[in-house]
This record gives sequence, C-alpha cells and structure tokens, in this order.
Amino acid sequence: MNPSQESPHLFDSETVKRINNDGRIPVVVTLAPTSLSAPTGPPPLHFLVSRQTYLHLGLSTAIRRLHPFAPIAFQGLKWQEPDPGELKEEETDTKEPIQPTDNSKSDLPDCWWEDEATQAPLRWQLFTGVLYDMHANHTLPWRLRLHFNNFPSQLLPFSIQALRSHFQNSIKQAIALRAGSGRAALQWMTKEAHDELWNNLQEAKCGSRHEWRSRITEDVTNQRIPVRVLLSSNSLPCLQKSCLVDRQLRLGGLLRDWLPDLGFDRTMDTDQDSLADFSSAGWKIQGINPSLDLSVLDLWECLCHPDSYLYIVVSMT
Repeated sequence: MNPSQESPHLFDSETVKRINNDGRIPVVVTLAPTSLSAPTGPPPLHFLVSRQTYLHLGLSTAIRRLHPFAPIAFQGLKWQEPDPGELKEEETDTKEPIQPTDNSKSDLPDCWWEDEATQAPLRWQLFTGVLYDMHANHTLPWRLRLHFNNFPSQLLPFSIQALRSHFQNSIKQAIALRAGSGRAALQWMTKEAHDELWNNLQEAKCGSRHEWRSRITEDVTNQRIPVRVLLSSNSLPCLQKSCLVDRQLRLGGLLRDWLPDLGFDRTMDTDQDSLADFSSAGWKIQGINPSLDLSVLDLWECLCHPDSYLYIVVSMT
C-alpha cells in the first residue's frame, strides 16, 4: 500500500464501536489463602466484567462478598465468622456488567488483585481489558485472586478517590493532547462533565461516553491522537505519546518507530508492514490483533478506552 494514499475504511466503524463497548471477560474470583481468616474458604465467584471498566469497580460485588472472610481490618468492629454456605445460595454468575451501588463508591475495603496464573499483582489504574491482554495469554475464564493484606510494594496505594482522580487526570491529558493545548481540558473537564463520565464508567454506559467525546470533537479540532503502549512483561514503563492526526499513519509504522529495540525492524520498507516482519512480537488492541495496515486514527476512533487513549499491548515471543 502506497503511504501517500489514505488508509481505506475496511470496516463499519459504528458496528466495531458497538461490539467493542459490549466486550466482556469471564472472570473467576477466589480469596487468597493469606487473606482467609475462617477455617473454610468461600466458593469461587463468577462474573462477566466489562473490558472498559477498572477491576475495583467491575468486581466491587466480589470484594464485598469476600471481605467478611478476611482478617479484621479495623479495631472496634464486631466480627462474626461467616458461613461459606451463604454464598452458595446467592447467584454468582451474571450476564450483566457489575454495577456498584452508591455506597461502594467510597467505602471499598483495602485490597488488591493478583493474576492467578502468573502470580503478578495487577495495577488498579489500568482498565480490565488492558490488564487481561497483558497477563492472561488468551486463557478463559480469567482467574483472579483477591487479597486484603500483604500489599506489594510495586503497587500504588489504592482508594476509590485515587482511582477517580487518576481517571480524571487521564481524560484531561488526552483532551490536551488532542487539542494541542491545556486550555481545552480546562474548558471541557468541568465538575459536571467529570461526574457524568465517572458515573457512566461505573454503570458501563459506553454509549454515553462516545456521545460526550463527539460533543468535544465538534468544538475541538483534533491535532494529535493520544496513545499508550504497554509491554506485557512489565519490563518497561508505559510509553505515552501522541500521533499527528493523519490517516496515512499505520499501526505497523507506529510500532516500528516507538519500539526500535524490541524486535521491530526499523529498516523494513514502509510499503511492506507485514506480519512476517513483526514475527518477534505480538500486539493487541482491545483483545484483538488488528492489521498493521490499519490507520492509527481509525483504530483510535473505534477502539479507544473511556479516557480517550488508544492502548496497545505488546508482547515478545
């Protein structure tokens, strides 16, 4: 394909957006043995979690159900050993995304998540779909352990307020990159706008998020595309850059330029961004392997996350 030509639209963007918004990951949650205070542990819990939310939001129900089995976290609280059979009477499988109640927004107990297969602590500030692409290696259901103690030093301290602030700052950064100015972020990220986006995130209302982004696009001329690249090995920090709004920029060219030392061939002909040239590495966006010939702008418009960043997960083979 001649780089001087625009990348063709090879898909129905609205259909891709709808499928992406509806993406769910089957998850099995167990309580870590080190967080168990009762003689008998509770049974595993099964959920379908939206790729577009954070684990602490999408699995807030699991946190609340398993917390009574953990050691007492605060002095002065009366505690009674739970009956594991109580969970068996509840419906643990759900076909709907988890929707935290208003109370769950501010009083979730301190906890952290671990990928059972790799025993890797999971960063709470990354979206569920991104974490799955980094750690799960195509395995379904995704098996997670919930911990209420022994916090890993590599994880930032968690709180709902910290998560909300992170989400807000991420959106502001994305808007500033898109508009080429920080003024746009100050103009659009009002308290009302952030409250709307935060509530939509908790309730998995991705359609409302796209409507909000469209309203910004009408008034803000996109100058750049906000992109984040993460390595599944966690060997390097997240690469956060921006790309010029240009449909001639393809995914293969972006990966070649951003990751020159990780097996991507900088000397290859720009007309031949083929899978064979990238045999030493794999990549995922929203759980799929898009063609390297696709425009980065097209991918961002269809597959960006609720904070307006396009997340690309790269793994070495």
